[in-house]
Amino acid sequence: MKLSFIPFLLFLDGVNLQVSQSPHDLVLSPGSPMKVTCSVAVTSDPYMYWYRWTLTDGLAHMFTSVGSGIVDPVSVDGFSASRPNSSHFVLESQSVAPSTPAVLYCSWSIHS
Repeated sequence: MKLSFIPFLLFLDGVNLQVSQSPHDLVLSPGSPMKVTCSVAVTSDPYMYWYRWTLTDGLAHMFTSVGSGIVDPVSVDGFSASRPNSSHFVLESQSVAPSTPAVLYCSWSIHS
C-alpha cells in the first residue's frame, strides 16, 4: 500500500505559512505500523485537519483538532490522531489494512 503526503503553502497578508509532513511518502505492507507527523509554523494555535483521498472514495475528512490535546473523532478506519502541541498533528495506525492506495493531506485554518 502506498501512502503519499502533500505539503501545502499559504500566503496570508504577505506571510508565507507552510505545512510540512514527515515522512513525505511511505510504502507499507498490510499489517505494518504507520506514523506521520504534520507540522505547521504559526504563532497561534490553529485548527488542524487530516484528509484521505482514494480513487474509489474521493476526498474524505478524517480528523479535526481545535487545539493541543483535542482531536475529533478518536479513531477512523484503523487510524488514530493526536495533537501533542499547537504545531504538530500526528496520524497513526498500529496495523494498516490492505486497501487501495491513498493520499493523506494535512491542513490547517485560522480561527477567531
